Amino acid sequence: MAEPLSVKDKKDRNLANIKRLARILPGYDQLLKIPDTTVLIDRIDILEDGSVRATGQVSWNSILYDTDMDAWLTANLFSVATRYILVEDLSLRACHTLGAAFDLDPQFFIDHLNNQVSGQDVPRKPKSSKWNTWRLSRPYLSFRWFRPVARAQGSTAQERRRAEERYSQVVPKLVRVSGSEVRDGYRVETVRPISNILRSEWDLSLVSTLAKTSDMVAAIEERASIYQTEANGHKIVIMLLDATPMIDSAQWTVTTLDPPEEPLIAPQYAKTRYSDLYECLVPRVPPEVTSSEEVSRLNNPALREIYAKLLPTATCLHHATCESGLPPVPASPLQYLFQIVISDTLGLIDLLHDIQSKIVEAAMSQEAELEDILSLRTFIAGLHSQLPILSMELGQALKDLLQQCELAGPHHTSIGQVSNSFDEILQGSKDTLNSISGALQFIESHRAILEAESISRLTELAFLFIPLSFAASLFSMQIQELSNPAPIGNFIAFALTLSITTYALRIFARSSWIHHRKLSIMTAIRKGRSIPPGAPVSNIAVLVWLLVQVKQTVRLSYSWVRPVTRSISQRLGPAVMLLMVLPCFLAPPLAVLWTRQLDSGLKIGLTFVFILFVFSGFGLVILAASDTREQVAGWIPAHWLARARRAARERAGRESETERLQAELSE
Repeated sequence: MAEPLSVKDKKDRNLANIKRLARILPGYDQLLKIPDTTVLIDRIDILEDGSVRATGQVSWNSILYDTDMDAWLTANLFSVATRYILVEDLSLRACHTLGAAFDLDPQFFIDHLNNQVSGQDVPRKPKSSKWNTWRLSRPYLSFRWFRPVARAQGSTAQERRRAEERYSQVVPKLVRVSGSEVRDGYRVETVRPISNILRSEWDLSLVSTLAKTSDMVAAIEERASIYQTEANGHKIVIMLLDATPMIDSAQWTVTTLDPPEEPLIAPQYAKTRYSDLYECLVPRVPPEVTSSEEVSRLNNPALREIYAKLLPTATCLHHATCESGLPPVPASPLQYLFQIVISDTLGLIDLLHDIQSKIVEAAMSQEAELEDILSLRTFIAGLHSQLPILSMELGQALKDLLQQCELAGPHHTSIGQVSNSFDEILQGSKDTLNSISGALQFIESHRAILEAESISRLTELAFLFIPLSFAASLFSMQIQELSNPAPIGNFIAFALTLSITTYALRIFARSSWIHHRKLSIMTAIRKGRSIPPGAPVSNIAVLVWLLVQVKQTVRLSYSWVRPVTRSISQRLGPAVMLLMVLPCFLAPPLAVLWTRQLDSGLKIGLTFVFILFVFSGFGLVILAASDTREQVAGWIPAHWLARARRAARERAGRESETERLQAELSE
C-alpha cells in the first residue's frame, strides 16, 4: 500500500498541475500571480449532537508553515458531523494550501476570482465559454449577488476608481531636510485596495441635478463559492467569501534626483490612512425581523451590530451560527447565507423601486433639462439590460444552494418571491422608459416652438437692415477714392499668403501627429483628474492641466535661464533654428502692416504686440509637450543644472536666515 503524500509533496503536485493547465487553458495563470495579503479563515464545526463549535477568525499569515495550516484544517474531527471552513479573500498561499489539502479542482478558485484580482489586467473573454462542455455540472457552486450600500462619509466614486486603477502620483518638490537645508525630491501618493479581490460596483447615484436624494448610493457585487468534500470520513464544506472593500492611502517624500519607479511601496515613515468605502444601507435581517426599528429593539448589542453595520459576509455567518439567542438560530452557515442573499436582493429591489419613482418625478418636473432626462434614460436602459441576467443567474444559484442545504418548504417560496420582485422591477423600468420618452417628446416639441418664435423675431429684425443696406450701397457709390491706394501686388501677395497659411494650418491640424498628440494630452488630463474613459472633459480640467504645464515650464526655465545668459555662446544651434523659422511667420503680416497708411506709433505698437504674441505662442507650444521639454533639457549642460540647483538652495538659505534675524529683532 502506497504511503500517503506529505504536505509539501501535495503542494508541489498541485502547483505542477496548475502550471501544466496554465500552458494550455485560459485563466489558470491567475493562480500563479495572486499577490500576498491578509486572508482571514474561520472554522465552524456542527457536531453530531447538533451543537456548534467555532474557533473564530484567524489570520492565515499567523500560521507560519503550510504543514501547521494543513493540520489546523483537519484537526479535532472527532464527533464532527460537518466542518465549515470560511475563507475571506484569497492569496497565492491560500489557494495552493487549500487545493493541496483537500485535492480541490483549480477551476474552483478561478471561478471565484472571476478576473477581478486588484492590479491585474482583465483578459479577453476566453474561448472556452464556446465549448460544449463549458456548462456541465461541477462539484462546487459559485454565484454572485449585489449588496445595496451607501458610500462612507468622505468617500467618493473617484476614490473607488483610484483604488481600481491602483492610483499613484509622483510630483517633484523641494524637501526641507533639516533647518534651512533644502534638497530636490519628490512627493509620492498611492491608493491601493486592502483586499486582493475588488468586485465591481453598480453605481445607483443618479447623474442629475434634480435627484439629490439618490446620491451616494451603490450596490457592490459579492460572490460566494462553495465546495463540498470529505476528509477522514467527515464532511468538509469550504466557503470562499469576499471582504468588505477598504482602501489604503499613503503619502511620503523622497530626496532623490531621479523619480521613484514602479512598484511604489510605501515606507514605514509614510502617512497611511485606512478607510472604508461603504456604509450599511439595508440591514441583513432574517425573515422574522422586517424593519430597521425591530433591529434597534434587539436586546443583544452584538446582534444589533450584525444587522446595522456593514460587516463582511464571513463575519455575519460566524455570528449568526455561533451567537446564542439569535432569532432564529440557523442549523448551518449555508442556511444563513441563503437568508443573506435573499435579504440583500430584496433590499436592492426596494431601493430600485424607490429610485424609479424618483426618476419619474424628476422627468416630469418643470425644471427638467434635456441632459438630465437623457442621463436618467441611460440609467434605466442599463437597469433594464442587467436585471434579467441577474434574475436568471440568482434564481438558479439559490435553487442549487437549497439543494446543498437539503432544505425545502418555505425556502422555495422565498425564491419565488425574489423572482416575482424582479419581474415587477422590470415592468416598472419599462413604464419608466415610456414616461421618459414622453418627457423627451414634450421637451423636443417645446424646443421646436421656441426656435420657430426666435426665427420669426430674427426675420422681423432683418427687415430693419434692408433699407439701411440699400442706403449704404447708394452712398458708397459717391464716396471719393483713396488718394494713395495700395498697389495691386501687395493685395495679391497678402491674399496668396493668407490662403496658403490657412490651408496649411488646416492640413497640419488634421495630421496624424496632431491627432496622437491630442489623444496623449486628453489621456494625461483624464489620468490627472481621475476622469473615467468616455466621460466628457470639462474646460476647467483642461485649464488646470495647462496651468500645471506652464508652472513646470516656468520652473524649468528659471532653473536654466541664468546660466544660459552667461554661456549662451556654447549652444547656439536651437536659437539659430528658431531665428530662421520665426521670420517666415513674421514677414507677411508685418509687410502688410507697414505698407498701410497708418500712424507710425500705431505701427510700432502693433508690431511689438504681434512679435510678443508669436514668441509666447511658440514657447508655450514647444514647452507644453513632455518630449520637447526633455529635448530642451538635453540641450542644457549638466553643470548648468547643478549650478542652478545650488543657487536655489543658497537663495532659500539666505531667505530663512533673513526671516530668523527679523524674528530676533522683533523679539
